[in-house]
Amino acid sequence: MIQYRGKRLTVNNLLSIDRHSSRKKIVSTSEHSRVGLTREGERKALRKGRTLPKSFFLRGYYSPTPRSERTAKLLRKGFLKSGGRSGRKALPSLAMEIVFKDNAFIDEQIQKHGVQGTIMKWLNHELPESAVELPEKFAERIVKSFAWTLLTAGQLGVEGIHLNAIAHDFTVATLYQTLAGKDFSASSMRLPKFNEGLRLYYVKGSRIIMEYQGKKLDVTKKIEKILSKTS
Repeated sequence: MIQYRGKRLTVNNLLSIDRHSSRKKIVSTSEHSRVGLTREGERKALRKGRTLPKSFFLRGYYSPTPRSERTAKLLRKGFLKSGGRSGRKALPSLAMEIVFKDNAFIDEQIQKHGVQGTIMKWLNHELPESAVELPEKFAERIVKSFAWTLLTAGQLGVEGIHLNAIAHDFTVATLYQTLAGKDFSASSMRLPKFNEGLRLYYVKGSRIIMEYQGKKLDVTKKIEKILSKTS
């Protein structure tokens, strides 16, 4: 159950997109796909796995980087040890891998603005499409990959599924920005910390409620519009 605008809504299925746990330092895009977790990051991932809702059957996915994969596997381990149910190991998902077209240019941006600054420039459409995939295109791939699965499950009467996808801060940010239709650079918003992310609650009555940083928003129409696109 969740509270939304003064009402208690029954959640049938759940999709969570979370940033990976604490990682080692990244200084260039060439290192991005290789950097793993710190020891503390591993402990935090295991602890968070114990807090995942036990009323849902867990299916884990991760962006194909060592830190995301390790986070997903430790989450699942902690979840199972605390009494949760999961039928298979966490699996990689290419839908959560952003397309870099010009790594040299992106490296230059990171040197000038830092990783977080470069992310914000990307979210604000200040980086050319010739260098990196547009944020909204990236978000649409994620929605089509995961949200369609849960939407179909709901239509078939299948309930109690939790798709838990582990990715990066820019993954969470662009998904929120695309679905909420709000500029992520607003002073009231911030990029997710390690192990933070957003939730998409599939509630009874075919509604989809997004939660990020404690705020909830009905994104049913937005997701249905994305899923209706053929390309």
